[in-house]
Amino acid sequence: MGFGNPAAERAALEQTYEDRTDVLRPGRDREGNLTRTVYELVYGALPCALSRAGVQSRLSRERSGQNRAENRLDYDAVLFLAPEPELRPGDRVRVQRADGETLELELVGRAVRYPTHQEAAAREKRLI
Repeated sequence: MGFGNPAAERAALEQTYEDRTDVLRPGRDREGNLTRTVYELVYGALPCALSRAGVQSRLSRERSGQNRAENRLDYDAVLFLAPEPELRPGDRVRVQRADGETLELELVGRAVRYPTHQEAAAREKRLI
């Protein structure tokens, strides 16, 4: 395979997608005077690959102002998938890893699209 053939390059990349993701988009549900945010499935079981950028260190935890009892876990990740799905900042993704682990993340910023794939920055924030 040589470079310059997007179809062949895309096929090679997609062979590395061992995970699956559901994409959920925020919407509004109104009941009387109350409005709440609900997340609706817009894409299901898309082949993807997830790369974790790093777990928050003790030093960055101290800079964030959280204490040891809080023990909040923040990390950044990049989701790689086909270029066709329209991803938006604020979408949530539920990633089923090949090893059975399930992660829930929020997309931050706009996905970067290429002819062969797209890369979407994501962040997980949770208390452990």
